[in-house]
Amino acid sequence: MRCVCRAEAEPRASVSWTANESLTLLPHYKTLTNYTGRVAVSELTGPLTHGVSCKATNYLGYDTCHMSVQHPPSGVPPTILLDSACSEWAGGMRCVCRAEAEPRASVSWTANGSLALLPHYKTLTNYTGRVAVSELTGPLTHGVSCKATNYLGNDTCHMSVQHPPSGGTVGMIVAAVLFAVLGIGVTALCFKKRSGREPSEIRTNKYTNDNVCINESIYMNDTDTETDIYTNTMEHRTTKDNMEDIYENY
Repeated sequence: MRCVCRAEAEPRASVSWTANESLTLLPHYKTLTNYTGRVAVSELTGPLTHGVSCKATNYLGYDTCHMSVQHPPSGVPPTILLDSACSEWAGGMRCVCRAEAEPRASVSWTANGSLALLPHYKTLTNYTGRVAVSELTGPLTHGVSCKATNYLGNDTCHMSVQHPPSGGTVGMIVAAVLFAVLGIGVTALCFKKRSGREPSEIRTNKYTNDNVCINESIYMNDTDTETDIYTNTMEHRTTKDNMEDIYENY
């Protein structure tokens, strides 16, 4: 933040600053005061805070001004993105926190309710546009959270460590997949064999039925033939008898 205090006095006044009811001192805050005539112009710069005031004093008295921080019209409070997570890594854990904000957010980490600090934990934060990507590495623990902050607000994400699947679980998954593939293959093979056999059975039945029809036709034809032969024989005998009668008459 940047604060400016102007005080007019004769003789010229000295200016002091307080923040959160404490004197603003180096190295956190810097002050610079210039004079134009009997007007003192003092400037304060440092991290964003509240309860800022300036005090102008000369031997005749003093005056105090309490200030509030004016935020710019545009800005986005921090939002921690859904792909932030922790996982086991290299015998410990690795956590990634992604936070979007305007202006860009600062990210801090806690583990088991305490700040995650060196030498046990290492943090690294990079920025891409208005997205802060912070990485925490260190020994495996619980109760990990990241907090993203800018002057518009803050957002906190509590994370649980994601454990990789165990060897037994992986083996069960692979076995289940193999059994499924084997079952599908056997079913397809049986279906293929059944599909290849049905036309042959149909052709055999058709051939058999045709033979039955042919045999029946032959039997019927034979019957008709025998009947015709019998009829012709009878007619032949009748004619012969008639001829004998004729000879007898002569």
